[in-house]
Amino acid sequence: MITPAEFTHPSQFPDSFKLIADIKNPFKADRDCLFYKNEDLLVTFVGHNWTNKKTGEVKYLSYQACFPLAVLSWVIKMLDYFDTPPNEGGLAPGKISNKEEVDGELLLFTRGVCVGGPDHGGYNLENLSRINYGRKPTSNSYQGFDFPDPWLYDGGLLEFWKALANKYENGLL
Repeated sequence: MITPAEFTHPSQFPDSFKLIADIKNPFKADRDCLFYKNEDLLVTFVGHNWTNKKTGEVKYLSYQACFPLAVLSWVIKMLDYFDTPPNEGGLAPGKISNKEEVDGELLLFTRGVCVGGPDHGGYNLENLSRINYGRKPTSNSYQGFDFPDPWLYDGGLLEFWKALANKYENGLL
């Protein structure tokens, strides 16, 4: 399994990474949300400036997660699966998640009540094959990406993700 280098600022991404897209979250407009391709991986990068209220010091905080590129199509499939009634082949009653191996990596897609902030639901994508950067190999802190409902359905994330999935499926990434 390829483990891409970690980087902490968008101006420092490795030469082997190709920026394939970026999107602004209208509900968190100060955040960078960038999507890179590294070999057969999708690398998501989210970062923003944070100011220490006591000292005034500004730090750039970032988070990076890796998934097989096939996750682009898989997430669209999962959204459809979660929206389909159980009697028509959708998610079984009482279940809130689905786990599947995608290109050799174990992915988990979950419906949650406070995803990306309080007072709204959403989905969380986790790669159970990859521990968060900086964590011990025995940690249960997995790399992930959040799909808050407001951003997904009202902020353009769904259309953005579908467009990336279409590019992936047509070999254009």
